[in-house]
Amino acid sequence: MNALTQGSILYGIRSCKYPDFPCYGIIISASCDIANCKVPKFYYLIATKVENWFSTKIGYEEAYANKIKTCENTFAEAIKDYFDLQTALNFSEEKFYKILKTVEEKRDLSKIKKAYEQILEYCSTNMDNEKRINIIRKENNPIEKYLEKISKGEIVHFYYLPECAYYKNGKKSTGLIVDLQEIEILSIMDAKKIQSPGIDYKLLPKDTAEEQERLKTYYWLETEDDFVIIDENIKSPYIEHLMQRFSNTFIRIGINGATNKDFKELLNNI
Repeated sequence: MNALTQGSILYGIRSCKYPDFPCYGIIISASCDIANCKVPKFYYLIATKVENWFSTKIGYEEAYANKIKTCENTFAEAIKDYFDLQTALNFSEEKFYKILKTVEEKRDLSKIKKAYEQILEYCSTNMDNEKRINIIRKENNPIEKYLEKISKGEIVHFYYLPECAYYKNGKKSTGLIVDLQEIEILSIMDAKKIQSPGIDYKLLPKDTAEEQERLKTYYWLETEDDFVIIDENIKSPYIEHLMQRFSNTFIRIGINGATNKDFKELLNNI
């Protein structure tokens, strides 16, 4: 098993933000502090398999934001004579069509129905992972563009970590999405447990219900096949690059900087 250090990737983490599958935790505490036992706890970032991330509500809405906005604008324009967008979106599908039937004989509502079908397909708040996956299979261009933006640093809250950064397979076509805003804590006690004897469903303390509940809260321990391990360590220079992107995101300072109006005034005064 790999030693726990900065860049260690833990598998089997539970996340409130991504509750549908086991996640990864990437240790970001300094290696020297870990080696010399100078910290009372370790910090880690939540990460998920890239294909899993885009099927989550957060990932899907990030990547398909433009498509969703277009659908909403088209729908809002189509229904403007009847109700506002938010009111219509709050209706159940059954109730919406029931309301339409009351005016259908007086006006051609085909435009509204077509726009509403697009809303149901792309913007449903009740959309599950399977439905999102079907959309991704049919129309994955938004994901390609979103990954390009992440890679260029234009999306500051997420980081794409390719498999070649931690496995010796040279693959860049799959990997992890690291959520730079999801910082969690690993206690020293649990860090030692993960390294030996391990945190495993089969090793859950049978005589302490409280400890069982605690472990299941922080780690993905649903069945006898579930366990927490140090999967791999991120290699250099990827770990340094990840930490640089994390620090840039974490310490961002917003200011009201100079605008084009200020620059024009500057030039006029020369």
